Amino acid sequence: MSRYTKPLRWLLAAIIFFMIATANQANASQATTNQTNTTQTIEERTAVKKAVQQGLGQSPLFKINKVAVASDYALVSWLQGEAGGVALLNKKSGVWKILTNSGGWLGLGDLKKFGVPQTVAEMLLTQIDPKWRNYE
Repeated sequence: MSRYTKPLRWLLAAIIFFMIATANQANASQATTNQTNTTQTIEERTAVKKAVQQGLGQSPLFKINKVAVASDYALVSWLQGEAGGVALLNKKSGVWKILTNSGGWLGLGDLKKFGVPQTVAEMLLTQIDPKWRNYE
């Protein structure tokens, strides 16, 4: 064995220890971020549902089916008896407002006409129906 073997082993052990400690810290940080994002998402979805109920849900048959939130936009699918549709909302100054309501489907082009950036529109549509591209 050379005289450098023992110091190299210590150095290698220190590097491995540092890597494990850093990975554990990153995982803990990510878990906290995910929990915060989940709480914010639940709060946003609740606020969106409330805005849609106040704006559209006057009938006892009205039911919110799915809620998608991305950035300052939300897309909500709803049912009223046998009919259904989607509502597009935008959040300004912390308040969700309905931009449009459709008795049918709002596709990518429709969302873009209302100023929704393409990437945000794609996220919203995917949350509502992952197969949305088949309908375009």
